[in-house]
Amino acid sequence: RAIANARVLARVSEQISHSQNHLRSHDSVEDIRIDLGRIGGQARRIEVSAFRVTRQESGQALVVSIIHPAGRNSRGDRALRREIDDLESILDCSPDVVMVVDRFGFISYVNPAVESVLGVEPEKLLKQPLALFLPRSANFVQLMSALGSSDRVNDREIEVRRPDGSKVWVSVSARGHRLPDGRASHSVVFIRDVDARVRERLALERKNAELENYVNSVS
Repeated sequence: RAIANARVLARVSEQISHSQNHLRSHDSVEDIRIDLGRIGGQARRIEVSAFRVTRQESGQALVVSIIHPAGRNSRGDRALRREIDDLESILDCSPDVVMVVDRFGFISYVNPAVESVLGVEPEKLLKQPLALFLPRSANFVQLMSALGSSDRVNDREIEVRRPDGSKVWVSVSARGHRLPDGRASHSVVFIRDVDARVRERLALERKNAELENYVNSVS
């Protein structure tokens, strides 16, 4: 048994080393399968996805790993792919951002509107962890946490920082989808540019506050 365990550890070490080498030359790795051998009499395998991020305040480089049991829900994945294929031609024409995120947090689809609204090319988001996109807005992280608990988010206004440093107010709605057996399948996120409307409202609120302060000061 000791020899068998040593072989398993050697194999796992080799697979991890391969993943590390791949990550050194790429920004991310997706679904690297690692065989853990037999645990409790059953074969155990995991899939590892990882990506590199840099802290904006310190410039420190970090590696974030996502580990889940091997063998994703192929039934759910196929259903999601069919839905995307059926609707892609329609969603591509939408002026609002439409984003589909699988149950492991990876972006399965994003329409072209994401470039005009958020300043990000669709190709740079596709098949990437949503966490690569979220750090630009702490509010966005809170929004996705709310989605995970309620499966529904309606018209939440948040301010998002674009890659060029500019900021834009958007309204975000999201819907979680589940399989017939209740397991999570994917989430669909809708993002609308409401920057002009929000800035006008904020400016009006500031003017009203200034007027109220003035009235209080002279009364």
